[in-house]
Amino acid sequence: MKNQQRLTLLTPEEIYVLYSLPEFTDVERQHYFSLPEPILKQLKLKECNYNKTSTKLYFILQFGYFKAKNLFFKLQYKDLTSDVSFIMKNYLSNDKLPKNLPTNKQRAKIKRNILAYFYFQNNVKETNHLILKRTSALTKSTMDPHAICIDIINYLREQKTVLPSYSGLQDVIGEGLKNEELRLTRITKKHLTKKITKAINDLLKIEDVFYKITELKFDPKCFKKQEMSIEMDKLETCILIFNFSKTF
Repeated sequence: MKNQQRLTLLTPEEIYVLYSLPEFTDVERQHYFSLPEPILKQLKLKECNYNKTSTKLYFILQFGYFKAKNLFFKLQYKDLTSDVSFIMKNYLSNDKLPKNLPTNKQRAKIKRNILAYFYFQNNVKETNHLILKRTSALTKSTMDPHAICIDIINYLREQKTVLPSYSGLQDVIGEGLKNEELRLTRITKKHLTKKITKAINDLLKIEDVFYKITELKFDPKCFKKQEMSIEMDKLETCILIFNFSKTF
């Protein structure tokens, strides 16, 4: 889907808060990079970790960030001076700061281990299914993209599902809204009679300068017979559509 076709779901500020890398205070670092006993056993930290230092550092960084935001981030050690220094000092004090990240294979394994620990899932197909299903349910009460997006963000957290990218949210929620629009269109067409269709089309005709439907917005100028006659004509035009709409 092209960018110009995507829905605006969140404000720039909301997008930043949701997807930006955490910026921890000293107190927050103590909390988010505190490792529980099962994780410490899994990491098997040693006095010197040598060529495994980068793997362990990367694990602890992603663990802390996931604990804070339930997201994984693209990392470069040089951009995370304060967090890296804290981890090196507290967990890898005898090791040298690694220059390179772990391999792609190692990073994927680390993320799987973190997901398993927090009981989260990150399956794109399953996530999209959840979003579509939730969007379909929400559209029964609102078509506001912002309200739907906020609900889905909270819903995915409750379902312990990693949030997709913002563009991913735009595409799937947009698809869900489009599906609902098509569903309603199909139902409406199925129930519309020729009489009602003609009445609706008559409202969309241009008479003089205005569409006929625009005349419905105009109040009578006075209560004289001619003005009241015009109001009665409006009523006759709309009564069929109104009654059908109530029943429908």
